[in-house]
Amino acid sequence: MGTLRSRIMSRVALRSQLVFWFLLAAIVPLLVAGYLSYTAIEKQANQSARREMITLADSTSNTAVTFMQGRCHDILIWSKFRFIKEALDLAEIREEVCDSLREMVRLSGLYEALVLADARTGRCVAASRPELFDADFSADGVFKQAKAGQFEIGSLHQNKMVEQWDKESLGWTLPMAVPVKVQDEVRGVLLAYLRWDGFEKLFAGTKAGKSGYVFVIDKNDRVIVHPSKKLYGLKTSDPAIKVPQIEEALKDKQRSTVYDYNDSQKGKRETKIAGIAYPDPGGTLQGLDWKV
Repeated sequence: MGTLRSRIMSRVALRSQLVFWFLLAAIVPLLVAGYLSYTAIEKQANQSARREMITLADSTSNTAVTFMQGRCHDILIWSKFRFIKEALDLAEIREEVCDSLREMVRLSGLYEALVLADARTGRCVAASRPELFDADFSADGVFKQAKAGQFEIGSLHQNKMVEQWDKESLGWTLPMAVPVKVQDEVRGVLLAYLRWDGFEKLFAGTKAGKSGYVFVIDKNDRVIVHPSKKLYGLKTSDPAIKVPQIEEALKDKQRSTVYDYNDSQKGKRETKIAGIAYPDPGGTLQGLDWKV
């Protein structure tokens, strides 16, 4: 009786072992295949998201370049107006020129101020704002470059006067300057101070995934467009930004990168994908070297 029971138990155990190994042989390949399939899908999704972000960065970059080319075209055309040139020598028409400059600013809606300065003295001879009349621009970097005959685009910075005129701007403006030539001689400089919110609004409605956004970095690796103006003027290496992956990507001119972001509002850590564009428009914008 005991021997029979032992044989039955042995057969049951053997059958159980066979079933176990059969199931293991069947399930393991399925698990491996499932993992590989998941990995492949995740990789494809990541690549697709990167392509989407790169396309968005390129599109946004084109928008930024088109806007800046328009502003360059504005002041290049204005610098050739006859009354602009005449105002450098004829004091009696300067009041009318100031009125014209004010109207140009009003109609465009894209400038904080326009200034015409004498290249020899650096003094303002006409401006869209009366408080700028006779102000000295000789130490201004963009003035110096334009006086030397170059079209110059300065760096985004905070200007106390601009902040007084437009408190919501917090003083942020971008200066541009172009030489005013009379018979091939640089006699004056036309300076334009951009309303930076006009540039910011270009990207306000741009959607990048569920919670993404557009930010722009200038040639000095300083932030010039971001949802938080507290970051304006900071370098990408600044502790307040804390995205070393983007800093490294910019150094190597990578088109995309992945980084982790701590969302303090949601109280969780998220993985972000950034697409990067490096516009190189040439012409008057050559050397702009922004990153979008």
